[in-house]
Amino acid sequence: MNKAMKKALALSMAAAMMLSACGSSSSGSTSSGSSSSSNDKEITNLVTYKLATAELSTFNLLYSQDNSIFEQLTNLVDGLAETNPYGEVVPCLAESWETTDGGLTWTYHLRKDI
Repeated sequence: MNKAMKKALALSMAAAMMLSACGSSSSGSTSSGSSSSSNDKEITNLVTYKLATAELSTFNLLYSQDNSIFEQLTNLVDGLAETNPYGEVVPCLAESWETTDGGLTWTYHLRKDI
């Protein structure tokens, strides 16, 4: 009888935890109206901190094998063009660019300050 009582108690505790998790989401629906207005604000102070736990094995982007090293190296290098948050290609180090022969030769006009 003691074993059966322990099983019943464990089952009832598991059910209580499941029901308490379900109950917290329904009480959040009353505050969803106020939280949607806070989501409309522009994020201005987004900073992510990373701890460098090892030395860089190379400064060459082509030979970097580790993802953390690649992320650190890409923060050191700017490209001629980059993509904005909407996926559009925008100038970075190049002010403008064009092609004359169907995409075989590209001409980049660099900014004056680089």
